[in-house]
Order: sequence, then C-alpha cells, then structure tokens
Amino acid sequence: MALYKIADIITEYRARGSMLRGRSEKYGIGDDVQPEISFDITDEEIISYRRKTPLLNDTEREYMIAGAKFYKELISFGGMMLHSSAVVLDGEAYLFSAPSGTGKSTHTSLWLQHFGDRAFILNDDKPAIRVTDNGIFVYGTPFSGKNDISENTGVPLKAVAVLSRGDVNTAKKLSEPQAIYSLLNQSVRPQEPVLMDCLMKTVERIITDIPVIAFSCNISEEAVITAYNAMRG
Repeated sequence: MALYKIADIITEYRARGSMLRGRSEKYGIGDDVQPEISFDITDEEIISYRRKTPLLNDTEREYMIAGAKFYKELISFGGMMLHSSAVVLDGEAYLFSAPSGTGKSTHTSLWLQHFGDRAFILNDDKPAIRVTDNGIFVYGTPFSGKNDISENTGVPLKAVAVLSRGDVNTAKKLSEPQAIYSLLNQSVRPQEPVLMDCLMKTVERIITDIPVIAFSCNISEEAVITAYNAMRG
C-alpha cells in the first residue's frame, strides 16, 4: 500500500498495474501520515469486472476500479466527481461537462490557444470538486482520461458549463432543477442513501454558490469568448 494526496485527502491504495501506478506517481507522499481513505483492488474484483469490460485489459480495469472507489469515498468529504474537462484561467477553474465525445477537450484546448500562458488544463476527464470551509475547489486527480492530462493542485471553482454541439454559440443559466440534474447526470451516484444525501448536499451548495450554464458551441475562437463572458457572469 502507498500513500497519495488527492483532492487534499490522504489516500492509501496499492497500485500494481503500470497505468494506475504511473498516473498516481505525481500524487505520492511520504509514509509518516495516517490515511483518511484506504482501499484495495482485489483480483476477484478485476476478474468480475472483465465481464462488463471485455475490451479492456486488467491494468485498465484496475485503474477504473480505483477511480470508482476513490470517488465514492470522496462523497463523504463534501466532494464529488464531475465528468468534465477543467481549464484554469488566472487561478480559477472553469468546468465543461458533457458525455464522452461531445467535445469537452476540444473546447478547453481552444482556451489554451486563446489565453496562452494564463491558462492550463487541471484535469481532462474526472476532476474532483470539494466544498470546503474556504470555498468550493476543483482538484486534479490521477483519474484523467485517455490523454492523462492532470495537475496535482486545487483551485477555486468559478463556473460550470454543460456543453453541447451547435452551429451558433449560445449560453444561458440553467434553472436549479436543470443544474442539479446536469451535475448528477455526469457524476457517480451511490446506491447508499446516506452517501446520496451527502452528494445532494454538495450539489445543492455548488449550484447555490457557482453559476451553472447551458452552453451550445461550435469550434471557434468566438465560442471561447461566449463561454468566458457567460461564465464570468
């Protein structure tokens, strides 16, 4: 077992496969602290997961199981995973959430082109969000999608955009029920009632403090400007 600091939570797990071990490396810390989260990925779990994921290898299965376990534990720490690409601009995080293949990474790459050194990608697939005493923060995690773009840091959350493809760039603020649905639809939803209650409290705090917009866009510089203006409020 090794110790990692992910989303400011001391987390302990054993990374046997090269994928999980390699992506976890930048989050590693010393062994002189007590873990707040601890889990293991067993051979039995990997074997069971083979039936659901016939196109993956066991190294990839271990990585996915570890991510699912971490995000389930994260809920008890006032946190959630949001399937999104997180771009940081001037020290604040802007999240673009949508199903795979919609164009999240394509859009955030346009932010890097437009804003240059002012911007970087925090996590390109599954950033962690936490409600803390100091505000709502977004963190890079080892669970960073096929491109493995991730930074081991946390920054304040500025806004969330629910992204869709369109010919014209449009943005509008979502209603409270729409925002709740959109965030839950791209997150881990636990079966345990206690954890679901914790998750709902986190989501409600996020939509109270942070703008959540619907953003339809094409692939253009104008799309970046439209999103930025809407998310800045």
